[in-house]
Amino acid sequence: ALAKKAGRATNEGAIAAYSSDDATVGVLIEVNCETDFVGTNATFTGFVGQLAEIVGNENPADVAELMAAAVPGRDITVEGLFGEMVSKLGENMGVARFVREDVAGSGAVSTYIHSGAKIGITAEETAAIVDGFNFIQLLRLRSQHLETEHDSADDNRVNPESLNELDRRILKEAFRQARKLQLRLKLDYQL
Repeated sequence: ALAKKAGRATNEGAIAAYSSDDATVGVLIEVNCETDFVGTNATFTGFVGQLAEIVGNENPADVAELMAAAVPGRDITVEGLFGEMVSKLGENMGVARFVREDVAGSGAVSTYIHSGAKIGITAEETAAIVDGFNFIQLLRLRSQHLETEHDSADDNRVNPESLNELDRRILKEAFRQARKLQLRLKLDYQL
């Protein structure tokens, strides 16, 4: 059944999150299917949650390694479980992507699922985006303050050449985070 449906487009699906009991491991996984009807089906969303837990416990390097992983309590691989789900629900499906975060020391992992289990982002990604935005705002305010003190034209531009090396490197990272967010929104909302 899996091979027969393999060529069909999978533009719907669900995202599931998993956090270990001690909050040191967090997972977000996106599994796609053909229709919104299956994407919101309790059997499908339970299956996606099961896959998130497997990623959390087994730590596969990529989707291929996940597909070869054993399903706990059963004599079957994840690929075999996919075959069962395709037969049961009658649609092509596949893992689009997953991310697994490990925290060492005193940190903790948290996850956030938004928009009907279709968009997920880790707390670390959120923090990086917010920090980048805050840094850009700080540079803008600093620039406007200096322009006000010197009666210069008050525009909203920050000249990277006027920054010290550390600020330029942080600004470059802030823009990298902004670009990453733009690409994520484009992918998640199919823009």
